Amino acid sequence: MTTTALHFVEALYAAATGRSGYDEIFAPFDDHLNARARADKLTDPGWLDSLNRHFERAAEVYELSIQAHADSPAAFVERFRQPALIFDARLEILAQNAAFSALLDLKVGDRLSDAALGDDAGSTLVEAPELLDKTVDQRRLLIPVYLHDDAAPDLFIAERMLPRAYAKARTAEYVLICARTSWHPAIAELLSTAFQLTDAELDLTRRLLEGADLKQIAQSRGRSLRTVRTQMNSVLSKTQSQDQKRLVRLVAGLMQTGEVEPDHPDSGPRARRIASSAITRHKSRLASMKLHDGRRLAYAEYGDLEGETVLMLQPTTTPTQPEPVRKAMAQKGLHVIAPYRPGSGLSDTRSPKDGPQALAEDYVQLLDALEIEACTLVGHCSGGLYALAAAQRLGARARRAVMLDVGAPVVSVSELIRLPSAPRRTFLPARLFPQALIAPHRMVAADFNKDEAGEQRTVEYFFEGSPKEQERVRTDSYFYSVTRDNIAYSFENVPRLVEDVCRWVSNWESLITEAKLPVHFIHGSENTIFPVGKLEAFVRKHNHTTLTVVDGEGQLLLYAAPDQVAQAIAD
Repeated sequence: MTTTALHFVEALYAAATGRSGYDEIFAPFDDHLNARARADKLTDPGWLDSLNRHFERAAEVYELSIQAHADSPAAFVERFRQPALIFDARLEILAQNAAFSALLDLKVGDRLSDAALGDDAGSTLVEAPELLDKTVDQRRLLIPVYLHDDAAPDLFIAERMLPRAYAKARTAEYVLICARTSWHPAIAELLSTAFQLTDAELDLTRRLLEGADLKQIAQSRGRSLRTVRTQMNSVLSKTQSQDQKRLVRLVAGLMQTGEVEPDHPDSGPRARRIASSAITRHKSRLASMKLHDGRRLAYAEYGDLEGETVLMLQPTTTPTQPEPVRKAMAQKGLHVIAPYRPGSGLSDTRSPKDGPQALAEDYVQLLDALEIEACTLVGHCSGGLYALAAAQRLGARARRAVMLDVGAPVVSVSELIRLPSAPRRTFLPARLFPQALIAPHRMVAADFNKDEAGEQRTVEYFFEGSPKEQERVRTDSYFYSVTRDNIAYSFENVPRLVEDVCRWVSNWESLITEAKLPVHFIHGSENTIFPVGKLEAFVRKHNHTTLTVVDGEGQLLLYAAPDQVAQAIAD
């Protein structure tokens, strides 16, 4: 074994056993790849087989180390980013994470009844074990708690522990999670669609959730107290809430349980018109449908309801989009339907091996259910291959395929060797030894989900080798949040993420050659993963392909220049 190989293998197993961070793999791995590239031995079968075996063993070691740590209540609460603890029927705290310890001045062994939570919240919490044990249907309590004066309430969620939530769970243990009730535009969308609240009523609900009383709200809005009370009564009636406290509990609970509409058997134009007011205000809705085989397919819908339908396929970026993207699509007359990948949102899971051709059947059923005759297919990043497969399955119903940030097919391994170090660590193994990706991605996902520092490390690493994009996520909360959300969505299913990356860096030129419809590429001039020059050369080879280059943009193209992207799709 060469020196570079030895250093890399040592670093790999050190990270797998938790003796070092995953980032300490990078430098030895880069050195080893560079040495193999210089010797022109990157495709040597013996070396590839050896690498696969080491990565497979490292994955096994990592899973064993995770399982050993998970066999405790402390490890269970560490999984939560929110403040969380485990307590028993006597209200004794058995374990708590650092976030909960910082929230309340309590420690393991103390009783929750000793916490100063206010009369209503305190009494509800004392009764929680009895209430949760009373019936199997009552497995969750939502308890608004005002920990600070003149502030929005926190929401304590108390749940009975499911059997074997961790290996040594007792029979009568409960988990308490504190979820912050900060207002988010998605909640406004949900309340508007589900309860038909007006803009004024939404504003009133937001201010109430933020801790204001009706008198303060009336003064800040320049309205009489009587007018505000009338609006509040309307909100309580529409949401079927008995009082303001129950309204706060309802909204806070919705923040934790998601904003997905129930299944609608009538998914055609009449059902879509129900949500038209929300969509036409540059908002979105989430919905789901049952496929012929009983599986559920979830999707997001936004843009201009009466505009040209766009089926947006994006397996490695979240289907829900920030407001600038939704607004741009609506203004350009685009009605976007974006399915969730299997296992995400409310979409039922299926094998990661079920790729573009298999999922194309699901998309046809979705369009049929929504009574959509024709559409433009847009593939974002690795979704380009899904768009081409869906176009092939839809035939004449597909107007054209748009490849957004997809790049050109990777013909040779030498193209991957020249990539910046961060994407090369993913894309080169994806092409040569894909089994190697599982363990490192699980390590990175664990660090990302661990705490804010891990999240920040992952977000910044995502754009290593792309200075402009890295600076954006460091200095602009908008770009940080969209990158974080995309990473979180990708990490929900690491095996499927790996499969999609492998498909993306394959040589899929034949899919373009065989396409029987126009294919349009939209790409940033400063994309460091897939250089625009290579894409321009590719487009010149294929008469039915065209290209829009957005100057000055890179991998964050969709989020940095949504108007230009939407215009290119509409054209």
